[in-house]
Amino acid sequence: MGKVISFINTTPDGFVDSQYVTPDIEYFEFIHDLLAETQTVAYGRNTFELFQQVWPARLENNDTPEWQVRMAQALTDIPKQVYSSGLNSTTWNNSAIVRAINVEAINQFKHADQKGLPTFGSLGLVAALTEKQLVAVVSACSTKSN
Repeated sequence: MGKVISFINTTPDGFVDSQYVTPDIEYFEFIHDLLAETQTVAYGRNTFELFQQVWPARLENNDTPEWQVRMAQALTDIPKQVYSSGLNSTTWNNSAIVRAINVEAINQFKHADQKGLPTFGSLGLVAALTEKQLVAVVSACSTKSN
């Protein structure tokens, strides 16, 4: 059964912002394992634009640590949906823009024998999915503040 999984980085005091967390190799290994069980990744526009800027570039940088290369390759290869009413195009491999949440399609996904549908960050999207009772798992990762 497919599950919608919300993965959120937070500081120990509950602050959520990608600029205030320091991921390490254990964090990347956890995410890489999650991606191995993922059908599609769902993003809000802001998180998607950040990931689109960072991860493909890691594949082109010869100084990128091997564990980040694995993460970058997994994120590049996997299908991605960015939920946005304002984004008009994307350059990231295997990505599609979705204008609105289709509850019926997500429920069909959830009841099929499929891998997961995680969201990374994307708090606006998570709030909308939660309001529609589509999120099955919320996973909060508390990392060190910078």
